[in-house]
Amino acid sequence: MRHRAAALVGAAMVLGLLAAGADGAHKLRVVTTIPDFKALVEEIGGDQVDVESLARGSQNAHDVEIRPSLMLRLRRADLFIENGLELDAWSDTAVQGANNPKIVRGAVGRVDASRGIQVLDVPSTRVDRSMGDVHPLGNPHYSLDPGLAPIVTQNLVDGLSRVAPELRATFEKNRQAFLARVEEAMVRWTNALAPVKGAKVVVYHPDYVYFLARFGLIQVGMLEDRPGIPPSPQHLAQLVRQMKDERVRVVLVQPWNDLKLAQRIAEEAGAKVVVIPTMVGGIKGVDTYIGSIDASLGSTADRMLSDLLALLWAPFLMCLVLTGIHAYLGVHVLAREVVFVDIALAQIAALGATAAFLFGHELHTWESYGAGLFATLVGALVLSLTRSRERRVSQEAVIGVVYAASAAGAVLLSDRAPHGVEHIRAMLVGSLLTVGGEDVVKVAILYGLIGVLHWFCRRPFFLISTDPRKAYAEGWRVRLWDFVFYASFGVVVTSSVRIAGVLLVFSYLIVPALAATLVGGSITTRLLVGWGFGTVVSVLGVTASAWLDLPTGATIVCVFGVSLVALWAAAVKLRRP
Repeated sequence: MRHRAAALVGAAMVLGLLAAGADGAHKLRVVTTIPDFKALVEEIGGDQVDVESLARGSQNAHDVEIRPSLMLRLRRADLFIENGLELDAWSDTAVQGANNPKIVRGAVGRVDASRGIQVLDVPSTRVDRSMGDVHPLGNPHYSLDPGLAPIVTQNLVDGLSRVAPELRATFEKNRQAFLARVEEAMVRWTNALAPVKGAKVVVYHPDYVYFLARFGLIQVGMLEDRPGIPPSPQHLAQLVRQMKDERVRVVLVQPWNDLKLAQRIAEEAGAKVVVIPTMVGGIKGVDTYIGSIDASLGSTADRMLSDLLALLWAPFLMCLVLTGIHAYLGVHVLAREVVFVDIALAQIAALGATAAFLFGHELHTWESYGAGLFATLVGALVLSLTRSRERRVSQEAVIGVVYAASAAGAVLLSDRAPHGVEHIRAMLVGSLLTVGGEDVVKVAILYGLIGVLHWFCRRPFFLISTDPRKAYAEGWRVRLWDFVFYASFGVVVTSSVRIAGVLLVFSYLIVPALAATLVGGSITTRLLVGWGFGTVVSVLGVTASAWLDLPTGATIVCVFGVSLVALWAAAVKLRRP
């Protein structure tokens, strides 16, 4: 009885093994060098394939140690898929040891997934070991670029169909369904990185070339001295300086890189380390191709967006400070009919700053600021003295002469100064993006004090701006009050031009005030409209600059123009019966 039971158990085991063998007989045994192609073959092959990867997603695909288990997988394989471009050159040894004629180079069971792609970083000169780990055939890390999925998956379908031609239609159907999902995801990925397009990054090793090129990011440096060669102290010091100068905020590394070194360099440069595996499976729990790209892009986009917000919050707050003081002063300027007075005073300030520059003082020094302020106060004195009760000469004409003479003087001085043209351009466009929180506080305090002065002097200021004849009739010393007004105005203009440039300062002064005039109402109403208009435009301008990767100052100026035209059109339409 005991022997019969043992025989029955043995027979059951044999039948189970035979059944399992029969069930798996129709499946193609596919082996890939890296898990990216394992994930892609599973998408294409579905339940028709049984896929294994020689490398893990968390290890360096350049250096995979050949083990007997790898050879055993290759020995049973119907199809072998390699990355190519010498990334997985180690696999030749494993294939040779497996002794499987179906997958040797040139056999129908061997697939090079890189066939047909546009290879990046192909050396133009002879490669030798002194250059580091440079691949003679070009950069092999193309699998992280989802835009290459159509080419790569076509290579995989062709390879699968060679060993199972009867399943080509199934493979192609699965491929098209997968590519449709990739195309849908590509829209999501592109939108996620659109706000940081053009951002500069540093990498540990040149693994991300295709990824960065696909999504519009720029690699400006590398932690390694040369590919695969540890960095020297001199190289790292130079890299930190470069990262600070170019405001690099992200360092991309692989899980197997020296994270401690990357963290140290990032901290020195004010950047953050983002770990992005270049292969499927590098992130725990993510084993699909689209899921891997989702996770990698999520890490990159989140970090870059947070850095973008960190970069732009201070410039945005400065825009609100500029709105507060300039929208108010713009009401005075329009009432006085001296629209271009700020450009004239700004040009006088530029003349003083240029003179200081000629004597060796850089633009953002206190000496330069003092020279510009002194010149502006002289200009304020000229404008106040040229005002007369009869107004035989338009003050706008005087302002034009002052502007022309100051501009010509600045050109003459800059001609004698080294890099004079760059200095003039800096005065024109400013450097809004270099503003920090400390700058915002200082300028806000200064403009707050000027606002307090104007509050206590509001009666003579508004009376002289809106009805100068009445001011003369009531015995106000108009020229003295004009000097106080233009002097305080000059302090604002001198400070603002250093930050935002002449064009943006003019826009903040005139456009909100024009918008308030279109709406009409009391002085209070116009001030509220001007402040609201300037705030909205600041939000739209800074957002557009970040989203479209455009110069911030010029973008805000253009948004001011477009918004004013839109408001004018709306006002005209509302006034029609």
